Amino acid sequence: MAALWSRFWGLKWWIKWPVISVVLLIILGALLPEPPEEARTAASAAGTASAGEQQQAPQSALSLEERVAKSYRDNRGFMVRAVNDNLKVEWWPELEGLLKVDVHPELLNEADALTVTSHVALVASKAVWSTYPEVQELQVSTLAVFTDNVGAKNTFPAATIRILRPTGERFQYDGLKDRVIVDNKMLFCTADHYQLHPSVFASLGSKGCLVEWGVAK
Repeated sequence: MAALWSRFWGLKWWIKWPVISVVLLIILGALLPEPPEEARTAASAAGTASAGEQQQAPQSALSLEERVAKSYRDNRGFMVRAVNDNLKVEWWPELEGLLKVDVHPELLNEADALTVTSHVALVASKAVWSTYPEVQELQVSTLAVFTDNVGAKNTFPAATIRILRPTGERFQYDGLKDRVIVDNKMLFCTADHYQLHPSVFASLGSKGCLVEWGVAK
């Protein structure tokens, strides 16, 4: 052992110094006291909280439009014709808290515009009124392509429903669901305002509770 130690000290310094440094670090680490249990627990809790904040950050960073769109998609199975085609959500707080929801699906016929709009409006109402207090008015439109007298094609709302918060907060969804499925005009007459494209209104065989192509209460 003495001969080995003597040979080590006979080596050049650039060889000895890394070994000596490692030995010193080991000795210092053994001499330092361990941190108290409270400090280790606090550090662990801080790390857990930081990880939780990182997981929650993406959700909290979503805009109101993105959150409403997600809520709508999560709940649209509530109504069979609550389509997701070309879904567009717009938030207009400067217009007295107006939230606009547009869809542009392939319609089966003119009357299907009423069915789609009613189903989308019911699901959107279910997703909005109890979750987003800043929303004061909900407007739901189903868009379609119409051809005018000279053959030009343009996209316009085929059917629109506007619901104010006091009206929407009275909705009982389980009961409304069955009635809207049976009568695709009923929610239009319950809403605060509705508007139908004139060609859609003219094509309806029975107008039901609808008195004209547009009504504001």
